[in-house]
Amino acid sequence: MKTNTSSDLLNEFKQIVLRHEKALTDSLKLDLTLREMQLLYVLNLLQKNKNNTSTVLAIKLNVSPSAVSIMINKLEGKGYVKRNYTQTDRRKTALVLLEKSDLPINRYTNHFFKLDQLLASNYSQNQINSFYSILKSIEDFNSKT
Repeated sequence: MKTNTSSDLLNEFKQIVLRHEKALTDSLKLDLTLREMQLLYVLNLLQKNKNNTSTVLAIKLNVSPSAVSIMINKLEGKGYVKRNYTQTDRRKTALVLLEKSDLPINRYTNHFFKLDQLLASNYSQNQINSFYSILKSIEDFNSKT
């Protein structure tokens, strides 16, 4: 068995992420990027809690409010979301998912449910814990740079 280096691991991880993103976007056959699908998914969760503002969305997605605004503009243009402005202050808006967003949200959710099942059925708890630990250390490194 070949001994892999940390560089091998990182290169493979980058390739897997790229292939995963392409497979997911290709399988959905929709006019959405992965980031737009993530936004719809998170917005769906926030909408259930009546906390569906651009500010909260930016925090949950770990992006700037301006990045969320750009994505919302695109999604609004594609017919997935709508802004509801309050009567008293047009700066305050609630984001509302339109019916067209149901399909991508369901497919996105189902995709990750299947991935979860794959991990649970093919890997021991120790392997999952080790992988989780590696991912967390990468995240910690990224948050410090």
